[in-house]
Amino acid sequence: MFLGDVHPMLHDAVLGTRLDLAGEALAVVETSSSPALLAAVDAAVKSTPVVLVELRLADDLGGHAVALMSGDLTDAETALGICAERAGDQLLARSLLPRLDSNLRELLDRGTSFGHCPAFEPAGAEHPEEVACAWAK
Repeated sequence: MFLGDVHPMLHDAVLGTRLDLAGEALAVVETSSSPALLAAVDAAVKSTPVVLVELRLADDLGGHAVALMSGDLTDAETALGICAERAGDQLLARSLLPRLDSNLRELLDRGTSFGHCPAFEPAGAEHPEEVACAWAK
């Protein structure tokens, strides 16, 4: 696959650079192949002011590829539309999270790789033994 004049953010992401989430929204795109995702994300980051947070190319994903892009809600939504159009029938999923919870933001800033996923307990988490059951009375 050849991408002429690849966006610098995509270049760095392919080499493993991760960026922190920026903006209020997160756009997640999954394709059935790495080349489809690369072409789609390249078009999206060239066309909208989103940040390419992370790119996973067939890494423990059964050949699939995933990209996380963040930014303002309208920019993230536009980026998803561009990715969907560019990926065509190789698009498997696209999701828009409009307002990220601070706990989810913190967890995603650590990375999405399965090997690096630590045990995480959000602030204010309830434990079953601490919560009284309404039906047990």
